[in-house]
Amino acid sequence: MWRVYRGCFPTRARLSNRGMHCPINCVLCDSNYEDSIQVLLVCPTTMHIWHEVNLWNKIDRALRQDYNMDVVVFTMLSILNQSQSALFATIMWSLWKRHNLKLW
Repeated sequence: MWRVYRGCFPTRARLSNRGMHCPINCVLCDSNYEDSIQVLLVCPTTMHIWHEVNLWNKIDRALRQDYNMDVVVFTMLSILNQSQSALFATIMWSLWKRHNLKLW
């Protein structure tokens, strides 16, 4: 989660911006610009998971306030209780792991 918060999360868009020649579309849904928000929060397959654990409404509210990943993570961790925060962090890690397994 620290990589997300510090803005050094290696998404396709970030790698492309750093000079690597790679596609910038989402590896999971093949649409959109693959940044950390896309991979971890708004990709359709990802949104489904957030709905299933009843966190999507809070995530959506945080995104509407500031469409910036580090702000959204900080907001989420400040409004969730300890159990929900642990779930949020675990799911984000699992989503990134799933993304990497699909990519590599």
